[in-house]
Amino acid sequence: MPFKLSTTIGKIQNIPNSKNIEIINEFLEYMRNNSSSEHHQNNNIWIFGNITSIAVCLENIETIVNQIKSEWE
Repeated sequence: MPFKLSTTIGKIQNIPNSKNIEIINEFLEYMRNNSSSEHHQNNNIWIFGNITSIAVCLENIETIVNQIKSEWE
């Protein structure tokens, strides 16, 4: 079942990085100003949210790997 745009926008605030929230909100405003459909806005914001989550996971993994490496030196 697809999410409504309002639901997706509400989930933006759960992103742990405030800079990423700002970027996504700016992109949403850009799409609104260019008359993008709600469906198009929702899909793009959903994708950005997932990319942001993946980036956070990768950053956490990188931090863990670096910590392990430093402990082995």
